[in-house]
Amino acid sequence: MIDVIIPTFKRVHRIRAMYENLLPYDVNLFYVVHESDPESLEEVKKLGCDYIIDTQPASGVNAANAGYWGSHSKWFVLGQDDINYQEGWLDAAQAAITDGVYVVGLNDGYAHHRDTQHSVCWLINRDYVVNNSLSIGHDNVVFNPDYFKNYADNELNDTAKYRGVWAYAPHSIAEHLHPGFNKSV
Repeated sequence: MIDVIIPTFKRVHRIRAMYENLLPYDVNLFYVVHESDPESLEEVKKLGCDYIIDTQPASGVNAANAGYWGSHSKWFVLGQDDINYQEGWLDAAQAAITDGVYVVGLNDGYAHHRDTQHSVCWLINRDYVVNNSLSIGHDNVVFNPDYFKNYADNELNDTAKYRGVWAYAPHSIAEHLHPGFNKSV
């Protein structure tokens, strides 16, 4: 079973929404909740989902790395709490895995990102990250810990492309409900 890592921070209303969105799929929801956010932790516990409490300084980068370190599946999805996974997303992502592919970028629904094969949600092979990391100069991380939030996704995408371990899955729609796309939730 694939873990879907969902960092969340003080957006309790998104926890149940993510749960309901991913309920039809054979995945394990794995929330990352910051130690300063007891309301989110309470909601995750109500749903009975797996979770980890992040004790690092609160940031999207730290939460993503904590989720990777705390989850266990061979392949995992690194997402966010404002993603809308659309029908067939998991099959389309898994279909992009071929020999030598260890990072599959999902389509976030933003045309510019699709055209440039930029992702903000990925299907990632754990063994690859353990052995090679996804940040040059930092061991065993998905995101470079020198970032707070912005541009960490750029580095992950570019590193995987540069190393030739990247595939883009245009039919795997993990719509990013981002305020910059007028889709804020």
